[in-house]
Amino acid sequence: MTAVLEQVVALAAKHSGLRPEKLGPRSAMYQDIGLGGNDVDLFIAALAGLCGEQARSWPWQRFTNRSEPHLGTAFVKVPLRMLRKRPDHGSRYERLELGHIAAVIETGHWRDP
Repeated sequence: MTAVLEQVVALAAKHSGLRPEKLGPRSAMYQDIGLGGNDVDLFIAALAGLCGEQARSWPWQRFTNRSEPHLGTAFVKVPLRMLRKRPDHGSRYERLELGHIAAVIETGHWRDP
């Protein structure tokens, strides 16, 4: 695993609540990890800190539901992903894998997966 991929995995783990060892280059943002709603915005902000503001302009709406609500209070946040029985492989969203995000960061420009 490259250093950039390790950082992307660590960010995805932090914002999804999953352990980093459960994630890898083939883990897809929405279908496998379940990143949606405000967690995506926080993930994007963290990526922008890692690779620059261009991360904010990537076509995120194709890959995840940024308006997905969270259930909970100010003390406990429960992402909808936690309520799913299995990963959402039948999603209308395209797959965006962590390995692709790392590759885009390494090359310095967006390219479609």
